[in-house]
Amino acid sequence: MAGERSRCIDAVSILLFVTAVCILLYFFFRTDLGTAMRATGDNPQMIRALGVSVDAATIFGLAMSNGLIALSGALIAQYQGSRMCRWE
Repeated sequence: MAGERSRCIDAVSILLFVTAVCILLYFFFRTDLGTAMRATGDNPQMIRALGVSVDAATIFGLAMSNGLIALSGALIAQYQGSRMCRWE
């Protein structure tokens, strides 16, 4: 019984963490920098004409995506070997 409750708490904490990251990303992409990053992906020539560095926006986007991948890897490593994430 205690193991079931522990797995439920683990699942809820992961769900809350993922929800918080999604909310933060949603609000980030509504800022000026987030809008510039999205525009860089859509039309780099237009964003260059507006005076935003396309290279800097691309590098920042790659850094942000690599950070999210590292964060997900850390979550997997934290639960490695637990009953919830057994890789058998």
